[in-house]
This record gives sequence, C-alpha cells and structure tokens, in this order.
Amino acid sequence: MWDGSCGVRRDYERWRVAARIDAPWTLQYHRRQPGITLKNNWIANLESFMSFDAKRDDLTVGVIGAGAMGRGIAQVAAIGGMRVLMCDNRAGAAAEAKDFVAKMLERAVEKGTMTKEAQSASVGRIEVVDGPVAMASCHLVIEVIVENLAAKQALFAELENIVSDDCILA
Repeated sequence: MWDGSCGVRRDYERWRVAARIDAPWTLQYHRRQPGITLKNNWIANLESFMSFDAKRDDLTVGVIGAGAMGRGIAQVAAIGGMRVLMCDNRAGAAAEAKDFVAKMLERAVEKGTMTKEAQSASVGRIEVVDGPVAMASCHLVIEVIVENLAAKQALFAELENIVSDDCILA
C-alpha cells in the first residue's frame, strides 16, 4: 500500500521481513556485517542489521558532497544535534555549503523560529574536512555525489577501508 499524499511506503511489516539489495556497492557493505546472511541478494535477518542507535549522544554523520542535497542533509543533521563532517571534491565547496547553512539558520533566527544560541550551536556542529579519509570516526556516512555509478562504487570501495565495520554507508 502506498500513501498517495507523499509516496511513502507504508507496508512496514513486509519491509521488516526482507529487504532487496540491488546496488552492488551496498551489497559489498552488507556482506561485511557479522550476523547478516544473504540469500539471492535478500537480507535474511534484517532485525540484526537494523540495530543502529540513531539517538546516541555522540552520533557523527559524514556527508560527502556539498551541493544542494548535501547542504540540506548537513543542516538537518546539525539542527538535530548531530556532529557533521562534510567534504566535497571541489575545493572550497564544503566551506561554501557551511556558510550557506549558516545563512539559512540566520534567517530562521530573524523569523523567530530558532534562537541565536541554537543557530550558533547548529553551525558549530558542522565541520569541513579534507576528504573521505576524515570520515573514519563517523557512525553514518551519506554520499550525495554526482549520479555516476562508477564514481559511487569507487567512493564506497574507498569508504570500506576507512570507516568502522558498524558504520552505515548510505
């Protein structure tokens, strides 16, 4: 069943039973996880795979790609209290993205929807880093790079050697 208003899949129970993995880079990630068994590219025990604690106080999110999507993800994560590490392969793009987020949050202060303290704290949670190598401490890494399968596969292969085994790659 689909929610016609926003297109969100509501068939959660069926999703919990089995999840299909089609992308080769995610398949590489899932094969690393202890306790995860795959049968014909299906996760057999999704419950053990989904043991990620998104409410932990020290949650660090890595964002690779500082375009419109990367900026938005970094902004939402920082407002949510998460430490954000952001990088982009274009020199200066991540710093520009952080400045853009700071301006967007300043507008929220001007509108009265956010306090100045919350704005400062949120911007302070965003850290510009040099590249994927700096993502080693992340609990979650989200890639928002160019829509090129070879580039994404290369990035995920590189991240496999950098992040910890329990880091989620998205």
